[in-house]
Amino acid sequence: FVVAHLSWRFIEQPFRAGGSLLQTRRGIFAGTFAGSVVVVMFGAAVLSSDGFPGRFPSAVVALAATADETDRQKDLCRNPVRFGVVEACRIGAASDDAPAVLVWGDSHGAAWLPAFDRMLAEQGKAGYLTAFNGCPISFGIDRAGSARSWRCQQRNDRLRPLIEEKGIETAILVGAWRGLLYSKNTLFEGQESHDDVERRHNVTTALRQTLGYLKQQGVRTAVLMPAPGANGNVPRILARAAVMRSDVDIRLTRQEYDTLFAPVAAAAGEADALIRVDHMLCDTGRCAIEADGRALYFDESHPSAYLNELAYQTLAAQVARFLDGRPAPALKAMHDRRNAGTNVAGPAR
Repeated sequence: FVVAHLSWRFIEQPFRAGGSLLQTRRGIFAGTFAGSVVVVMFGAAVLSSDGFPGRFPSAVVALAATADETDRQKDLCRNPVRFGVVEACRIGAASDDAPAVLVWGDSHGAAWLPAFDRMLAEQGKAGYLTAFNGCPISFGIDRAGSARSWRCQQRNDRLRPLIEEKGIETAILVGAWRGLLYSKNTLFEGQESHDDVERRHNVTTALRQTLGYLKQQGVRTAVLMPAPGANGNVPRILARAAVMRSDVDIRLTRQEYDTLFAPVAAAAGEADALIRVDHMLCDTGRCAIEADGRALYFDESHPSAYLNELAYQTLAAQVARFLDGRPAPALKAMHDRRNAGTNVAGPAR
């Protein structure tokens, strides 16, 4: 109302009257000032209302709001702890006993924190979760180029005392992998990757060696395969498509997912268990990116809070089987496919 009144009083009325207000220096300055005030107040109103979301249907607003979850990731940890220079989050059951479970992840590990925290608590187990954003979840491997400043190898190496001295019995590795396999260069054993073949070699060899090291330490291991994600920012594209009433399909096919992540699945054969959510998301031939009108990712690939809820029972059953030492059907099936001659080398590019 205030903006409308100022606009009417100092802009519309002088022009309608054709008077002398804008024919003097004082009038010009007054009109300019009033116009500036109107613009500033309008901008402030837009900002304070988050862009007037009420102008869109609630379903569209809910989809778009999922993108804001990326800003809340740092607040998910309720019990931060530190081991020397290593920061971790204590998750699961409250206990005086030292946690025996390590969830070792990149930013995807952090995105799955709500599910892991809940499932360990319900199983009466305590654990630590570490999340090194953008880093390979393996020892001895670093990001190449300018990303070396992230010191991934150094950060990962600092987990060794935690593993070797703090009674860790089981470790679950949670990574994104796709970028490291096909676009982001790494440095491993003095060899910097420059193409997809070299990227896959560095990442999968480092993963195999890491799983072997953990086995030598008496640590049982599981690898959580990535959620499929999509070919674009899920909440923004879905919200835009809903507003424009357009049909944009950014979902991966089942075959695309299997091909993209075959190198990781093969390397994970060294683990005691392979944990998956892709089967429940890709059961129609394409991998779901929304359910019940809610986005399953808060960007291209990071699981949203709703996917944590939706996949919880599937994840919890597999994690419980792994922690109890029972056989992992997903890993056995992968071994059977590999023994039958299924190609696990990754896509030809």
